[in-house]
Amino acid sequence: MNLKLETKIKIPEVGDTIYIDGELYLSHGEDDILGGKVTVSKVEFKYGSLMIITHQYPNTYYNWSHLGPKQESLKEEYKDQWSRPIPDLREKFNRWD
Repeated sequence: MNLKLETKIKIPEVGDTIYIDGELYLSHGEDDILGGKVTVSKVEFKYGSLMIITHQYPNTYYNWSHLGPKQESLKEEYKDQWSRPIPDLREKFNRWD
């Protein structure tokens, strides 16, 4: 049996605008981010998946197999909002104990 994997999810290219979810961290709130648009700066196959790196967060890999299917719902949620850091610097949200 020959199975062909078909997808309607476009693989982004460098310079494309995509959407990401917001992130809130209990133990390192200084890294919290608001979800929204970001600009793709690199696309590479790493860790067994297609990974996206963005201009806004160059040290973070986003797994396209998880993020790609969510683009329409993220676009509806965030519309024209650009992602940005929203650090929570309170000590209780920046501790590992």
